[in-house]
Order: sequence, then C-alpha cells, then structure tokens
Amino acid sequence: MIPIIPFIFYHGKKKLSIPENFSNYFNIEDKNIKEYLLNFKSIIFDTNRLNDDKIIETTKAINNLELLAGLLSMKHIFDDIKSLKPVLKALIQVSDKNGYCLFLEYIIIARDIDKKELSRVIKETGGDKMPTLADRLIEEGKQIGWQEGKQAGWQEGVYEGLLEAIKIGLQLKFSSDGLALFESIKTINDIDKLKTIKDAIIDAKSVDEIKKLLINN
Repeated sequence: MIPIIPFIFYHGKKKLSIPENFSNYFNIEDKNIKEYLLNFKSIIFDTNRLNDDKIIETTKAINNLELLAGLLSMKHIFDDIKSLKPVLKALIQVSDKNGYCLFLEYIIIARDIDKKELSRVIKETGGDKMPTLADRLIEEGKQIGWQEGKQAGWQEGVYEGLLEAIKIGLQLKFSSDGLALFESIKTINDIDKLKTIKDAIIDAKSVDEIKKLLINN
C-alpha cells in the first residue's frame, strides 16, 4: 500500500486552531470507544505562524523563488495595501522579476485593489525598477481615467485579466491539476462566470470544487 500523509495548508486571516490528531475531532470521553476511532496525525502548515524572515530564509536555502513569492502572497493576501510595503521591499532584495510579478498578480487576483494606490506603493518600494507587470500597473494607474471611456477595450482587458488571474490562482493552489483544468476554463466567454470561478479559487479546498462550477454553469 502507498502511505498517505495528511497535509493541511492554511492561509486565512486568523491563526488556525484545530487538533493535530484526527480522533480529537470527536467529543467522546469513553476510552473504550475512543480507542477504536480512526486516528492519525496531520501536518498543519499555517502561514500565520511563520514570520516573513523565516519564509525567505527557508525558500532561499532551496533556491525556490516561486515558492517564496507564493507563500508571501498567500500569507499577506488580506493585508492592507500600504502594509505590503515591507514584503515588496523584501521580494525586490531576494527575488527576481518573476517572483515579484507573481506576488503582485496573485494580490490582484484575489483583491479589488485600486490600481492608482498600488502603483504608488510599487514606486515607493522601488518596484518601478522591476519590468513587465510593475511597469504595466504604473502606466494603468496614470491612464485609468482615460480608459474609463474605452468600454470595448475595457471589457477585453477585464476578460484577459480574469483569465490570467484564474490561471495563476489555479497554478498556485493546485499545481499541474489546476493548469489542466484551466484549458477548459479559457474557452468560457462569459465574464460573470469567470468572476465566479476566480472568487471561488480563493476558498476552494480542491480542484474538484472548481470543476463543479464548470458543470453547473
């Protein structure tokens, strides 16, 4: 038989408080019954229990900058934009442009962020020296008023942005299984359906939950 080790990854707003042993989920005092319950210990990975320095130190040691960006983005996804400044500065120092952009893109996926404010934070933390996404966000922040009059282009931009956000979210949470599902999702043209899928990725526990949305829609 192939051994299965339970692993719980959590990045909610508050620290996770659940038993490590499965049998402790049952409120049973009778030892004669409890000894027959299925019991195993789970590995619990709660991003709230790790400080940023520890995450940076560990991921640098294994030379995985994508993992670094992914963990930091999930840990700080609920933070205020201004409070992200130290994280962005740290990423600039230890990561490359791909890790930096991956962090920004995931934040944009899950949050309704004012691009003008985000572009200011990027500049203040030195991110304007990072190419591609950072440049694009700063430029969008400058031209956002002008873009409001371009409804057709805006719709196209929203569509492409949603697909990009969904792809990154699926990759971060479900790896290859998520990318495989994205092949079906990218054929959807309905922006409202894509928004529903994007929002569902944040709380989804498995890729099957996202698959159900495709069936239902």
